[in-house]
Amino acid sequence: MNNNERDQGLELDISRVFTVLWRRIWVILLAGVLMAAAAFGYAWLMVSPVYEASAKIYVRNVYDANNGAYSQAQIDGAKELAQTYMVLLDSRPVWEQVQQKTGLEYSEDQLRGMVGVNAINETEVFQIVVRAYDYKHAAMIATALTDVLPGILSDVVEGGSVRVVEYPVEDPKPVGPSYAKYMMLGAVMGVFLSAAVIILLDLMDNYIDTESYLTNKYEDIPLLAVIPCDDNGKYGYHKSKGYYATDSRK
Repeated sequence: MNNNERDQGLELDISRVFTVLWRRIWVILLAGVLMAAAAFGYAWLMVSPVYEASAKIYVRNVYDANNGAYSQAQIDGAKELAQTYMVLLDSRPVWEQVQQKTGLEYSEDQLRGMVGVNAINETEVFQIVVRAYDYKHAAMIATALTDVLPGILSDVVEGGSVRVVEYPVEDPKPVGPSYAKYMMLGAVMGVFLSAAVIILLDLMDNYIDTESYLTNKYEDIPLLAVIPCDDNGKYGYHKSKGYYATDSRK
């Protein structure tokens, strides 16, 4: 078999796959809808809601404030201080004081997993975001961080200070889970799984549907003849098996 014949056979196989999938498109769509509904039910019943509290902190260069003017170099220095402060936030003294102030029974590792820090548009301001399964706990932890950070950071880093520009507030509206995301993932899984099952069943099907099945399956063997059904036989088209013919004289 030369390369052209292989390419032609590949195109025919792909065409057959698309044909098989198109015949069962309603099954694929139904599976997608059902899996999306199941994913929504799972997220609604099994996934706990997540709440968020945030605070914004501004990094100020003390020496620059005394000079009364800001140059680009001084602004860049404040940005570098912000990056330094974000690293220092993940230190043991910070978490120990947060535990003392809140009185909540979270370990240091749990607190680290609940708190995220990021710079805002590469400015001297960075944001602290706390996520928890209780919105009051999220606000308490974020508030404790705004109380603890200024003192610790000023003691560690000379020539800089921080100022809270936005304090955290309690927000009873959850930020997660994302039901749309769960439903989308469920729909995609349903479509792909159902399509895979349909293709697998078609590959396992040993029925001869049409003449082209034989010519494509056994390309090196010529098709000599096709025996049609006579008037005494029964013939028709089955939606899953294809064309058929039986002899009524048996």
